[in-house]
Amino acid sequence: MLCGYSQTNGNQSFNGGIIVGATTSQVDGDENAGFHCIGGFGGLFVERPISQSSHRFELTFSQKGSADAKHTFRISTGYVDATYLFQLNPSVFFSQKAFELMRWKLGTSLSVKAYENVRFNDNFSQKSTDFSRFDWQIVGGLDLQITDRLTFDCRASYSIIPIQDRFRNLVLWASLQWYITK
Repeated sequence: MLCGYSQTNGNQSFNGGIIVGATTSQVDGDENAGFHCIGGFGGLFVERPISQSSHRFELTFSQKGSADAKHTFRISTGYVDATYLFQLNPSVFFSQKAFELMRWKLGTSLSVKAYENVRFNDNFSQKSTDFSRFDWQIVGGLDLQITDRLTFDCRASYSIIPIQDRFRNLVLWASLQWYITK
C-alpha cells in the first residue's frame, strides 16, 4: 500500500521500498545489561525528497526485548512500528565528496506491541503482559548509499516514555533498504 503512493504525481515525486534487517536490544533499567537480544526487522517505506533532505514514513515490524548474557532469561516482544524520519544529506554542511552518499536521520516512532513472551532456561516459556502496549521512541542514525537503489541503514532508538515502571527500550538497528521506485 505504501509503495502505491510512491508514484510521480504532477510535480511531486515519492520514493518507496522495502526494509529488511536486524535489531539488537536491551531493556534499559533491568539487571540484564548488554545487547544480548537479537531480532528481525522489516517493512515498507515511502519518502518525499526535497533538495538535500527528505521526509520519510515507515511501517515495519520489529522484534525487541532483553536477555542475560548466558541466555537463561529472555523477554521477547514484537512491535508494529510507525516511524517518521527527517533525513538530511551532510554534504549541505561539508564539502567532502564522501558525504554525498550519506544521510543523517532523526525522527520518532510509535510502536504497538503485537506479542510478549518470557522464557526461563529454555524449559519454561509463557505469554506475558508486563510491558506497556505502546512504546514511543526517539530515533537517530545514518544511511550509506551502496547503489542507486540500495542503502545500508544503521540507527538507534530510545523510549521517550517508560515501557514498564522505569524501564525503557534501547534498540540498535541495521538494515538494507531497497528502493522499488526512485
